[in-house]
Amino acid sequence: FFLTVRSYDPFFAPVFLDIGGTPGQTRPPKGNTDMSDKTNKSRRKFLELATVGMGAGVALVVSVPVGKFLLFPVGKRVVTSPTDPIYVIESGKLVAGGAPVKVQLVGEGVRNAWLVSDKVALGSAWLRRQEDGKLVAMSSVCPHLGCAIGYQGSNNKFLCPCHNSEFAVDGKKLSGPAKRGLDSLPTEEKDGGVWITFKRFRQDIAEKVEA
Repeated sequence: FFLTVRSYDPFFAPVFLDIGGTPGQTRPPKGNTDMSDKTNKSRRKFLELATVGMGAGVALVVSVPVGKFLLFPVGKRVVTSPTDPIYVIESGKLVAGGAPVKVQLVGEGVRNAWLVSDKVALGSAWLRRQEDGKLVAMSSVCPHLGCAIGYQGSNNKFLCPCHNSEFAVDGKKLSGPAKRGLDSLPTEEKDGGVWITFKRFRQDIAEKVEA
């Protein structure tokens, strides 16, 4: 005779024990074959879904810090200009009432999103000593659309080569599409030298506003 032991766990098929009868003969499961197939398919489906879910979870955990790293500069002001005055020239080289002198502004320790660079060319300025001995520094960037301003010694005035804006030697606007005069820069004289603080300003507006 045959003894059938059934398990009601959905993940295991029925077990058949052969007790007596013809040696080697087992009782066929008859109608339980379809149930076993369905159970195996359900288990495989569950494992597939679990694997996909675990993979998605791991990907999400990894993507968050990576995304923050890659998108760090977005929406943030990450380019930093030197805030300290920059040495540009010896004081004795500027004569009262003389022609303007163009000086380069080179910053140290300029930081962008990931790096800090030394000796970075930030821009330039026009520097002159007035008749009363006062030092005046003006940005060489045209306040119209950002072109480089040049000096015409023959006319003693500044000129923008792009759109023909003209400025007096003291920086006041004379003509052209520029909406204001040249932008002055903070200047100080110490230890036998001249120091200028670099700044950027918004373009094509009448007011002098830092960018």
